[in-house]
Amino acid sequence: MMGYLVFNPLSAEPKNSRHVGMMQVEINDMSHEPDVSRAGPRAVEAIEFNGVRYEQELNSYNHGGNQPGGYLSAVDIKSGQRLWMIKVYDVNNDDGSKVDVIGLYFSRMSLLAEHNALEIEDEAGRHFQVDLNNRTVKQTFNPRCETFPEPATPPPMPPVNP
Repeated sequence: MMGYLVFNPLSAEPKNSRHVGMMQVEINDMSHEPDVSRAGPRAVEAIEFNGVRYEQELNSYNHGGNQPGGYLSAVDIKSGQRLWMIKVYDVNNDDGSKVDVIGLYFSRMSLLAEHNALEIEDEAGRHFQVDLNNRTVKQTFNPRCETFPEPATPPPMPPVNP
């Protein structure tokens, strides 16, 4: 019987369970699909500009990518041929575990025609600008790293007369 283990620290001794070290785990028989832990990536509309279609690459592993999400592809509109793919941002596994990362995808993409660039926002709220001429990326906003103005320096205290 194929199955998977689920750690459940709050349950009483379920009938399909065993102890692994100090942990109690439930053994599920896979007779039904496990629940999906996240919805799929949001559909972000491709942008066509100067004969090229720019789109979020959802199959990056098939084209030399090394992470789920964070890639932009350029496709020639007439031929359908992929021109290039660029990593816009890294998708990190910040908790240090060896668990596969689910992915971090675009939530919005817009054209900055006057700069020949795209602005991309990811699901974490970070903003990136992709220069379409030289295929460079710069981060323009990170909600976790707000900068605050330096505090005003108070005027010096007058000397105290004894």
